Amino acid sequence: IGFFLGGPISDRIGRRPMVALANVLAAAGTILIFTGQRSLFVPGFFLDAAAGACFVTVTLAYVAELFPTEVRATLSAVVIACQVAAGSLGLALLGSLTGVVNSSLVMLILGSALLASLVLLRGLPETRGHNLIHEGEPLPRAQQQAEKYQADARAWAGQVMAIAQGEAAAFDKVYGQYKLAPEVTRR
Repeated sequence: IGFFLGGPISDRIGRRPMVALANVLAAAGTILIFTGQRSLFVPGFFLDAAAGACFVTVTLAYVAELFPTEVRATLSAVVIACQVAAGSLGLALLGSLTGVVNSSLVMLILGSALLASLVLLRGLPETRGHNLIHEGEPLPRAQQQAEKYQADARAWAGQVMAIAQGEAAAFDKVYGQYKLAPEVTRR
């Protein structure tokens, strides 16, 4: 479900809404897991798994759209490193506070921090349907080629249909003659 949300759904409704949804799902999953109730662990785990899949998928696409090619790989690495560091820091914080503070309380606080990050998300532009890197310039060459191939395919399909209709008309004519004198055409 998370890959579907982060992939095709984010292509339709946008990257920012899916990043926000992933954060909300992760917060909800984290809160469910650490409430201490066994019946909520499995739903919380699946919410966290879906959130993680959605987040990874959509953020890779989002970073690629936000930054120019020259720095895209570097900034993708920075974003992924920050994700790993945040996860590690959260685990280290939880480990250091174990025994001092209830771990469920710490996880509830960390889950709430995910929701607070939604405020920061508001500062990023939406990329769906926009060419942020070459704004105002013609479409990139690959997209122009794709549109040309699609136009060529439509033209070829039209030609094939015209030929098929011509052959069907010729067959109808021969068949009409056959219907008038079937015994003549059998010889």
